[in-house]
Amino acid sequence: MEKQPKISSRSRKTPRSSIFMYVMSIVIALVGIAYIINSIYYFKTTIANYVAQGYPYELVASEVIPGQLLPGLLQPLGIIGIAVVIYGAALINHKLSRYLNSIVPCETVEDVASPATAIEEIAQKANDQDVTAVVSNPAEDSKEENK
Repeated sequence: MEKQPKISSRSRKTPRSSIFMYVMSIVIALVGIAYIINSIYYFKTTIANYVAQGYPYELVASEVIPGQLLPGLLQPLGIIGIAVVIYGAALINHKLSRYLNSIVPCETVEDVASPATAIEEIAQKANDQDVTAVVSNPAEDSKEENK
C-alpha cells in the first residue's frame, strides 16, 4: 500500500497577516461609520441650539454646513477609504500567498528529513565514500581557497 503524499492544510488556510488586515479594515470602517453618525448628530444638535436661540434656520444652515457638516462627512469617508485600501491589501496578500504556496509546496514536519538521514542519503549517492569528504563545510572550503 503506497503512502499518498500529504497535502498541506496550511496552503489552504488564510494567512495570519491577511486575517489581521481583514479584521483591522473592518474595525477602521466601523470607526469611520461611527464618526459619520457622530458628525451628523453633532450637526443636528448645533442647528437645534442656534434655532432655539432665535436665529433663522436658513442662516444657521448656510453657515454650519460648509464649516461643520462637510468636514464631518469627508474626513470619515477618508478613514473608510483607508479601510478599503487595507482590505484590498489583504485580498492581494491572500491571493499571492495561495499562488506562492501552489508553486513552492510547504514542507510539513513529516516531510523534512533529519540531518542524520540526509547524511546517509548523501553517502549512498556518493557510492558509500567517506561522509566527511562528501559533506564539506563551505566556510572551510573558502579558507582553503584563500591560502
